[in-house]
Amino acid sequence: MGLSTNYAFGLAVSQLQDTQTQLTKTQGQLATGKLYVNPSDNPAVAATVQRVQDAIDRQDSFAASLTQVDNRLAGQETAVTSVATLLTRMKSLALQAASDTSSAQDRANINIEIKTLHDQLLSLANTQDANGNFIFGGAVQSRPPFASDAGGQVTYVGDQASLYVPAEAQLRLTAGLSGDAVFAAVPRTADGKTSGIGFFRVIDDLSGAIGAGDTAGMQQGIAELGTLQDGISHAIASIGANRSAVTQQQQVVSDTKTRLQSALSGAQDTDYTAAATRLQQQMLALQAGQASFAQSSRLNLFDYLK
Repeated sequence: MGLSTNYAFGLAVSQLQDTQTQLTKTQGQLATGKLYVNPSDNPAVAATVQRVQDAIDRQDSFAASLTQVDNRLAGQETAVTSVATLLTRMKSLALQAASDTSSAQDRANINIEIKTLHDQLLSLANTQDANGNFIFGGAVQSRPPFASDAGGQVTYVGDQASLYVPAEAQLRLTAGLSGDAVFAAVPRTADGKTSGIGFFRVIDDLSGAIGAGDTAGMQQGIAELGTLQDGISHAIASIGANRSAVTQQQQVVSDTKTRLQSALSGAQDTDYTAAATRLQQQMLALQAGQASFAQSSRLNLFDYLK
């Protein structure tokens, strides 16, 4: 067998091996659904895939945080809406009590309901979420934010800061209002001095005025109830605006993740139609190469025997 014949033989073997390698690669792509089974197959693409996957993981983290925020805000919204309903009922009762037609017994009966409403409002102010966290405690979520002292006076013992969570790299969203912002004090002027009177103190003083038949005290309590209602309406609007911002950001995160997933798929996923076509072509090429190699081998052997 001459030098040229050896070269041709080696070239044919090399071509068959290359075709077999490409065929095996395509079979692996179809089996795994990935263009590159191992990072070493294409380090540059592997690095890109890792960066994109890290970005997707960050979006998943943002989405989880946003869900928690929305759940917390939804709980606050439900509770504060109930507070508004109770205050409306309380003001109606106060107006009845202040009426000239109300007797001492009428006012006593009204006061019973006023005190019941007070307890219901306190329960709402100490609302807990599904995990047992007090949603109006600010950063202090492990204990009731509103507590009664030995004399029955309710005070806020939670944190005064509103909560914020990261919604993306450069954005923070409000995760909820603190209790002192929702159940806000009202200004009261006495002896020429104005001071803030706590949410529940307003109700206690109103109840005391109703019990004593103090018309001026009842009128002051009714006016202060109106201020409490205004504060609750503002809280409802603020919570609603915060929820709207969360909803918008959830859509941004979802859209961003969709784009990243598309980029990730384009970088690493197998195009099954193209791969199947390529596999068929490679199989035909391998079969043709094997047949040609076998034919060439027989001819070369025949020449050698001659």
